[in-house]
Amino acid sequence: MDRSGRLTLFLVVFLLLVGLSVAPQLSPVSPAAASPAPEFTKIRVGAETSGLALGFGSVWVTNSGDGTVSRIDPATNQVMATIKTVAEPRGIAAGEGGVWVASWGLYESTVARIDPASNEVVATIKAGKLGALEGVAISKGAVWVTNFNNGWVLKIDPKTNEIKARIKVGGQPRKIAAGEKALWVIDAAEKEVVRIDPQTDRIVARIGLDQGLTSYNGITVGGGAVWVTNGGAGGRLFRIDPGTNRLLKNQRNQAVFSVSERFRHPYDREILG
Repeated sequence: MDRSGRLTLFLVVFLLLVGLSVAPQLSPVSPAAASPAPEFTKIRVGAETSGLALGFGSVWVTNSGDGTVSRIDPATNQVMATIKTVAEPRGIAAGEGGVWVASWGLYESTVARIDPASNEVVATIKAGKLGALEGVAISKGAVWVTNFNNGWVLKIDPKTNEIKARIKVGGQPRKIAAGEKALWVIDAAEKEVVRIDPQTDRIVARIGLDQGLTSYNGITVGGGAVWVTNGGAGGRLFRIDPGTNRLLKNQRNQAVFSVSERFRHPYDREILG
């Protein structure tokens, strides 16, 4: 991305996430019968876009280059507000009464809480020095944030805006997602997904990914499964069964999927043994 001046946000990522979130409503289709590619709209936001969230009737985008969050009206594709938050905002999630923004801080890492009614930061939660806060997820009664540098996942109480638990994952926890009664964390160093029980704050499973790949950079929950993306050459999509904590295979007996195969998941088969 060009770091001089304001950047253009392509809504490809947003549309991909929306596609994943509606997976249960999709019928099995062949790649040949897939719908035509949708039209995209370009929306100018801030410098060095990083995170994306949907909530409170808006799309929220972190701009790590200028320390702001852009709030977009999806009905008009217009930026409704530009909110000054924390230094180098990265991950973002909406829910539990606010929009939560994690930062990479050399001297002090923080989580900022934005009030969607006023578009103002109403709380700043200190998470310690030399932290690299990246992923943010929301579950009932809690906000979860990953710290890439020290291997922790932080649990924040939205009622008090205080950290109520620190879960040692180890490695390099990056992206995080909530769903299927669990938290799912990508450990970039160990190339695995770590499952956390939100009730006990304990790790209950570690699910290994392809050790030959790098750059596991996305995770979401939908359609009764956990989905993990690999952004390296020839990008891969992995599916985890939350009932067994196992990777699933496609029709070719492979544990990876193309985007078109993702939408045919009723035909997938579980790895046995």
